[in-house]
This record gives sequence, structure tokens and C-alpha cells, in this order.
Amino acid sequence: MRSISVGFSEIEGVRMRVEYDTITNTNAQFVITNYNLKDYWYASSFRLRRWTWGSWVEVEITEPNHSNRRIYKLEAESSVNVNIYWEPFYGELSPGLYMVVKDVFYGDINELNYEEHELMAWFSISPRILDLFYSNE
Repeated sequence: MRSISVGFSEIEGVRMRVEYDTITNTNAQFVITNYNLKDYWYASSFRLRRWTWGSWVEVEITEPNHSNRRIYKLEAESSVNVNIYWEPFYGELSPGLYMVVKDVFYGDINELNYEEHELMAWFSISPRILDLFYSNE
């Protein structure tokens, strides 16, 4: 169920990518890297989009996320591993091209004086060939 992954960002010097070997239809591990000399912050929350007919479309949430949105520090010139479990909110993903979107902030979070940007990484969920032959459907 694994395939390619690519990351990009609205912020120069901050990137998110998917660890290729961790992609499943229920979760994946992402690496967020800050190449800058200044600290950023990132949110625990995320959104999921799917490539459909030539454009990115928000995936509908099947269960509301009632957890608190937490903010974590992304120190200058560092990386963090983030496990994202989308199954509780979106269910198991069917084969296709997807994008995880996380919010990243720069500035004074405590004083609510900050810039907010999107950090994105896309990946694909591909069916395993044997599943096509041994499916009960």
C-alpha cells in the first residue's frame, strides 16, 4: 500500500515529508524539518486532501476531532518525527493521491502575534497487486 511521497511548504526553509516505509491506509510518519536559524511552531491538528479530477479536494471528516489543538516548538535547524493517524477522523483511505496539511507559525504564540502558514506533504496509497487477485469482491 505504499508509493511516492513529496513535501512542500509556503515557508522557505521549512519542509514536511512522509517516511515512505510508514505509509498505510490508516496512518503514516512525517518528518518536519526547519532549515532556518529561527524557531517555528506547528500544530498537532491536520487536514487531509485528495487529488480528484485535476484538483485538491478536502476529504470529508467522518468523525469530528474533539481533541485539543496543541502547539509544538520546531527549533531552528532541527527535525521532528510526527505520527499522523487519520483513521479516527477520515476512516481507512482508499487508493489514491493524498495531501496532509499542517499549520506552521512564526512569531510570538503567547501574545497571539504570529504569521500562520501551511505545510504540506503528499503521498499515494496504492493497492497491493496480490490484493487485486485475492479480493473477496
